[in-house]
Amino acid sequence: MKYDKHFFVCQNERSDPSKKSCGKEQAQMMVQALRDSVRAIHSEPTASIRVRAQACACLDACADGPTLVVYPEGVWYGGVQPADAHEIVEAHLGDGSPVRRLQIHRPQANDSMVHPIQANDSMVHRPQANDSIEATKQ
Repeated sequence: MKYDKHFFVCQNERSDPSKKSCGKEQAQMMVQALRDSVRAIHSEPTASIRVRAQACACLDACADGPTLVVYPEGVWYGGVQPADAHEIVEAHLGDGSPVRRLQIHRPQANDSMVHPIQANDSMVHRPQANDSIEATKQ
């Protein structure tokens, strides 16, 4: 596996403003907050970990949005805000325990839900320069 932890943040924005959606603007702020949190937590070298935080296509959880999912654990979060990023990163890069107050329960990847990593090319966010972060602890 290329990354030890992979954070996917839904960026879907519905055309009907009366329907709830995660929204691209919110997704980009959340991705940046996750990246900033990884950098802050891993500012002191102690171990090696590879982390990626990125926006992705619809996670099919609009009612719980904004949503994000963390792999390889497959832990889903709903109603996330940039202010929650540090707590989520700290939990998953620490002991791996989920942040219960934000956790939502979604189908497993082998159910009918499309797994973000397995989605076809048209559904996946195309990484740009500086999209990924790799925090290395010595």
